[in-house]
Order: sequence, then C-alpha cells, then structure tokens
Amino acid sequence: MKILLGVPEYPPYHIGGGGEVFKNLAENYKKLGHDVVVVYGYYPTKSWFEEIKEYTSENGIKFYQIPEIPYFKSMPFLKTVMPCNFKTLKLLKNIIKREKPDVAHLHGYGLFMPAQISKICNRLKIRYILTLHGAPVSPKKMKNFLISIVYSFYNFFYGSNLLKNAQSITAVSHYTTTFREFNKYKNKISIINNGIDTKSYLDASKFIKLEKRNDGEIVFLSLGRIEWLKGFQYFIDIIPILLKNNIKLKYLIGGTDQGFKFELEKKIKDYDIPKKVIFLDQLDFKQKIEAILNSDYVIISSLVENYPAVPIETIILGKIPIGNNIGGIPEIIKDQQNGFLVDVLDKDKFSEKVLSIIRVDSKQIKFNNGDKYRYEWENIVQQYLKVLNI
Repeated sequence: MKILLGVPEYPPYHIGGGGEVFKNLAENYKKLGHDVVVVYGYYPTKSWFEEIKEYTSENGIKFYQIPEIPYFKSMPFLKTVMPCNFKTLKLLKNIIKREKPDVAHLHGYGLFMPAQISKICNRLKIRYILTLHGAPVSPKKMKNFLISIVYSFYNFFYGSNLLKNAQSITAVSHYTTTFREFNKYKNKISIINNGIDTKSYLDASKFIKLEKRNDGEIVFLSLGRIEWLKGFQYFIDIIPILLKNNIKLKYLIGGTDQGFKFELEKKIKDYDIPKKVIFLDQLDFKQKIEAILNSDYVIISSLVENYPAVPIETIILGKIPIGNNIGGIPEIIKDQQNGFLVDVLDKDKFSEKVLSIIRVDSKQIKFNNGDKYRYEWENIVQQYLKVLNI
C-alpha cells in the first residue's frame, strides 16, 4: 500500500515537536512494509519562486519539499502556516497524480499546506484521514485584525472542506476535540495519542555523562519554542520566591527563539537573577536527553498544549515533570503518580506547590511511569493503519 503523508513541516525544517511526530510516522509506515511518500511544507523560503525539491532517503521514503510563500519576519509564528503559490500548487497536483497513492494521511488544522493537499486529494479521488493537533490560538489572542481576517478566510474556504471531506478524523488528545472549530465533528473523532521512540531514548541515555552539581543546587529545565504560549515567564516569576525560601536553583531553557526571548531577558534583568536562568538554544536529540537527565524537574508551563512530547520524554527517562494543569498535559501527567500538576497562572499557588514538591523530597517517591508500550510508535502506527483501513 502506498501512503501519502501530507504534513506542514519535516525535520530538519521544523519548529516544534510536530516534525519528530511526522518523521516517526513515516519511518514506521515504511518499517511495516508500506511505500511512503512525504509531502511537506518548507518554510525557510527566501523568495516566492523557489522550486520543489525531490529526494529519497536511505530507507526508501520519497520526499517532496514544497516551498511556502515567505512568511513575514515580524510574525515568526507564521512559519509552517503559509500556502504554496499557484504555480507550485499545480506542480504538486501533478506530483500526487503521478505518485498514485492509495490513501493519504494529512496532519494539522489552520495550516494551508495540508488543506491544499486535501483539495488535490478530493479532485483526484484519493481518500484521506486527518489528524488534528489543535487549532491556532494566535488569531484569538493577538487581536490582530489582518490575522483574524486571514484565519476566517481559511476556515471558510479551506478548513471546513478539510474536515468535511476526510474519510476519518483523529485527534492527538481528548483536549484537542474541544476546539470550537471541531464541534460539529466532536463525536466522530477518534483519539490516537502521539508517542516517542522509547528504545532510542533509553539506549541513548546509557551513554550520557551526568554533570557535577553545586552542593544543594536544584536544576529546573524547560524545553520548547521561546514564545509567550510556552509560559516560561511564569516560572521566572516564582524564582525570586524560591530564592527567598533558601532554594539554590538554576533554570535552563532549551529551544529556538520565536521573538519572545527579549521579553524573558527583560524580566530576568528586572528580577536581578541573570545567573539563575540560562538559555540553551536549540538542542539536538542527544543534547535534549542530556539536559533532561541532568535536571531534577522538567517544567511544562505552557498555556496551550494538545499532547506534548516533553512530559512523555521526561517520564520515560525517569525524571519528574511538573506540568500546567491545562489542555492535554493532564492526559499524560497524573498528579503524584508520574509527576505533578500545577496552576502556573496563580503565582502564589505555583510557588507553594513547587516548594512543597522540593520539601517532600519527591525524588525519593517511587513514581508509576505507566505502560511504556503505550508510547511506542509501532503501537500508534498500528492504530492509524486500522483507521486507514489497511
């Protein structure tokens, strides 16, 4: 069976956890004996006229890198969102027609690339399933008139058809189904969680050398794009409180800047804690595992998350996640079973909870890490194959 995987981004050109999700799906579809064609959006374009790039990986997966219209540099959150131009779209239609996939697996709502692919699939009578990873928050929160207009245009001309014409719809978490855009289909959406390659994580962890610690120092870590939705600012807000309670600490932040680092640095300067917060920038696979293993607690302070990888990675590696009790986070973190849930928006409650976690010496608690097979990609891909009727 030939599967077309239509996604808005793909490593190394990805800005979040989605890229790794798509990579694992493609490789596991291939591992299970299917022909795989990946069509992905390429956002680092420098002009409107870049050409489609075609290549094949060592394991036989065929790729088509589709250049998107360049995004506004002042709006980095538009990376992976923009459509391709009309000429490229016509070429893409010819590519899909030539490849003749039996079925397509599309990912993402609120992004033009998957929606453009769905229109081509409809014209060529190729059935597809759609996996939802949430809906854009920026148009609602930013109160930007232009962005709101564009998103309304997307919903009317692309989004509604993307949902309506899907053979089946899946979502990565129960929380994902609660977005108002999906209300009409809520009872028809099946849940298939994201996962991680647990064996790769555990194998790599064996070769990580732990760093020497200052006496009594506690290391907190956050991973993700540096933007206001990730909520790093809320942990920075409670650092002075922790310090007043004689907690020796260091807070590490790993991820690419999406235009919000300046705000965090200003807050750090105002609190006079420059030596307590360290930016690690983008981390590769080994560096990420090293950072997690060298931390005591991993803070997931996001204001919106559908089914994030970071708490799963933390749990699998035997470390303690502290997550904001919103979205899909509590579908992974069970309070005092495999981590802790907090309210990051309430500074007093947040700081009190973190202090209580430290004081009860939670590292000595024997956490229930859950069934690791639940997070294995082979298990997850088998669930998708059932939905695809393969």
